[in-house]
This record gives sequence, structure tokens and C-alpha cells, in this order.
Amino acid sequence: MPKTIRNLYFKYLTYEKLLEAHFKSRKGKGYRKEIILFNLKQEEYIMWLLEKLQTKTYKHGGYSTFYVTKPKLRKIVVIRLNIKV
Repeated sequence: MPKTIRNLYFKYLTYEKLLEAHFKSRKGKGYRKEIILFNLKQEEYIMWLLEKLQTKTYKHGGYSTFYVTKPKLRKIVVIRLNIKV
């Protein structure tokens, strides 16, 4: 029978882990407008996200949708940046 491990959520939910996740999610995308705007208040946004996750009051913000026409018509659905972290 597998062993159940409990209470790891708060152990691994740290500012450093969220910052590391942010660096991984922005890799290769540093020139985009939403990345630049997020980086201006990076510490503030990450602390807000950490607080929401710790109190379990975080709500998903939604997606943005756009179409790409080359080489063929495709619908692209992208998650917002603060959710990627």
C-alpha cells in the first residue's frame, strides 16, 4: 500500500520557488509587453500571488484568445502571465 505524505503544500510554497517559476516561464520571452510590465513590479506581484495561494483564495484569471493566419488559420488560447508563474 502506498505511503501518504501530507502537508507538503505549505512546505514547498515559498517566495523563492515562485520566483524560480517566473524565471522559467519568461525564458525566451523577455521582449514581450506583458513580461516587461510584470517585471516592473515583479516582487509585488509574486508576493500577492504567494499570499493568495497560502490563504487558498486564488481565482483563475482566464485566457486570451487570438488567431494566427500563417501558414493556416489557427485559434491560439494563451493563459495570462501571472497564472503561468
